[in-house]
Amino acid sequence: MERNMDLIREILIYVKDEADDLHAFTIDMEGYEENLIEYNTRLLGKEGYLEGRFNGDRCTVHALTWKGHDFLDNAMNNNIWNKTKQIVKEKGGSVSFAILTDLVKQVALSHFNIK
Repeated sequence: MERNMDLIREILIYVKDEADDLHAFTIDMEGYEENLIEYNTRLLGKEGYLEGRFNGDRCTVHALTWKGHDFLDNAMNNNIWNKTKQIVKEKGGSVSFAILTDLVKQVALSHFNIK
């Protein structure tokens, strides 16, 4: 299994759009294998980006955490996200999620002319 940064972003968007804070749900997205979705959802949960249950065969999600909202607020804009991915690709193609989080924040700051 591997982390997929585009899928991670899509999972966060899916949760933002589906969460109602009252009901747990599973992530059902087209275009990705179920085990890859589960793996990346579990990683997001264990790192504090999602609230829910992340043990067992199926993850159930309640909502984004503050940390999840912060990342998604920076990465939601397609121009910012694509620019971030372009920078990563130009510099070697792979970074940790911590570095990606910092980079997307820097790109967002630049996008809005904030120093």
